[in-house]
Amino acid sequence: MIEESTESFTSRWRKHATEARIFARVENDPLLELETGGVIMHALERTGPYIPVTGTNRVILHALAESVTAAGDAGPALEVTGISRARLTGSVVQLEEPLLVVDAGLPVVVGCLHGIPAGITEGDTVTFTALPPLQVFVLEQAREAAHDHEV
Repeated sequence: MIEESTESFTSRWRKHATEARIFARVENDPLLELETGGVIMHALERTGPYIPVTGTNRVILHALAESVTAAGDAGPALEVTGISRARLTGSVVQLEEPLLVVDAGLPVVVGCLHGIPAGITEGDTVTFTALPPLQVFVLEQAREAAHDHEV
């Protein structure tokens, strides 16, 4: 099982959260536009209540993949290939069948729909295509931005 509930998923994977800047959006729209790891992407917010939360937040990025393959000596990479689509390469930092955490320049919790391939271990470099939608679990509210002017 990949996830029992939003709460159990965030509790289990919280240590692999990363900072992301979330941009303004329409209220009740579950698709977030965010910047993390040097790229701007769209991801389905899984934590609700889908109110506009802008600014820097701690988030867990979650992707589903049909397959994960060994990538040899390739370096970390995250390439956005469309709305809520990406190709990632990175080092495996944790395995818990059918999930693994990949450091692709930022941590990504990856659900392997057909299981983790035999022979993949922590420290290996892997590559995969994230199936849409990428998912994001927002853990903390935005921090206030510092302003250099008075109101």
